[in-house]
Amino acid sequence: WTAHFVHSSPEHLLMNVAAAVPPLLLSGWRFPLRAFAWILAAAPIISIALLALVRPERFYGAGALVIGLWIMAAIAAVREHRNTFIGWTLLLVLFGKLIYESAHRLPAIDPLPLAHWLGALAGLAGAALTRSGGRDAARLGHPVG
Repeated sequence: WTAHFVHSSPEHLLMNVAAAVPPLLLSGWRFPLRAFAWILAAAPIISIALLALVRPERFYGAGALVIGLWIMAAIAAVREHRNTFIGWTLLLVLFGKLIYESAHRLPAIDPLPLAHWLGALAGLAGAALTRSGGRDAARLGHPVG
């Protein structure tokens, strides 16, 4: 479960942290607490699925969880008619990235494409189970509006 929070280098950590900022900006620096809880709950599910499907020798990094955040933020933007064009564009770019990544890596020896697809599935499930805004929104910065 904690492998998602272990990184191979400071640059790897910085890349994952930087990648988590755009979905938070898209959401107006607010995400439902349920969304964060869902991503944390998805981490061991993704790890177990990776172990069951490809048995990687090593796996670390938060890329799958970040992709889940991106998917949830993009769907929330579309669903709430807020930044709709950006939300649809992000979904298109993300799924294009996943398809490209899958076509150019060997999933049998590289768990990255599968991990990212599992993160996308977790984001889709999280978007179905949570809604942004509302009483349980966690303000991560100043209110936007």
